[in-house]
Amino acid sequence: MREMIRGLFLLIIVTSSSLVFAEQVETRGDYKIHYSAFSSTVLKPEISSHYQLVRSRFQGVINIAVLKAEGKSSKAHTAVVNGTTRNLLGQTQKVQFKEIREGDAIYYLGSFRFNNQEILTFDVKVQPDPNKAPYTVKFQKKFYAD
Repeated sequence: MREMIRGLFLLIIVTSSSLVFAEQVETRGDYKIHYSAFSSTVLKPEISSHYQLVRSRFQGVINIAVLKAEGKSSKAHTAVVNGTTRNLLGQTQKVQFKEIREGDAIYYLGSFRFNNQEILTFDVKVQPDPNKAPYTVKFQKKFYAD
């Protein structure tokens, strides 16, 4: 199981620097919100099974991680995360996120459906401080069925 966790973490790190699966970051106050969305087919079958993610050419995964600045470094931080996707026709779907903890890392995974060459707009609410309003992260991405 430790190898599966390490495999998912390495997958996220390795693929986040590629042009196809670019990770993005938004800074909000003391928090950095890292986000990426990609086709679930990039996941190895054992990884998708372990995290109960559907692996399909029409299924995507969104990954959210929150880091809080602590001096010159930053530390993984918990948050309440929820969101939706919307296509160009205005059809929406709710994305349910699961919190994943691997050692010191904390991140949130959610899955969604897409059609070939579909452009989706993501609207994600991230609330790292329960006493403050959530931050909104919005982005768009075009998906291709592999």
